[in-house]
Amino acid sequence: MENPISSYHSIVRPSLIPSLLEILSSNRHNDLPQSIYELGDVVLNGKQKTMLAGVKIAAKTGFTECKSIVEAILRNFGYKMEVEEEENNAFIEGRCASILIGGKKIGYFGEIKPSVITAFDLEYPVIANGKEIGYFGEVKPSVICNFSLEYPVIAFELDASLLLSFHI
Repeated sequence: MENPISSYHSIVRPSLIPSLLEILSSNRHNDLPQSIYELGDVVLNGKQKTMLAGVKIAAKTGFTECKSIVEAILRNFGYKMEVEEEENNAFIEGRCASILIGGKKIGYFGEIKPSVITAFDLEYPVIANGKEIGYFGEVKPSVICNFSLEYPVIAFELDASLLLSFHI
């Protein structure tokens, strides 16, 4: 990669989840629950895609909560998702699903495996999800994120004229 922002960002990422897990690891000293989201580029099958990924660590969290979060995000975009079981080495077997809209896979969600959790020096259950945000329209550089414990809000400026926000 020519002219990377930093040495940390000199590689092409196939997923945003590992960097989010690193942030959770760096914030072990903070109270739970913690939720973190990132909008960023990844390369999948040789193509660059913009993804929205999120992780949550809590004393009690699981597949059902993760599915509810993803459904809420997609509902605010005006979509109803279908799910299909997915195998992913970072997730607990049987607790990972593909996100499908109109039969097209746009992402995944599930519970992170205990071995992955401990590899990041974490001690509590972690759920994660990733969605191809480009599916919803052209994403502009301005992203507004406001997280509060009671009413997290994420907003993305799409097509320069439409501001979508969703409450999770």
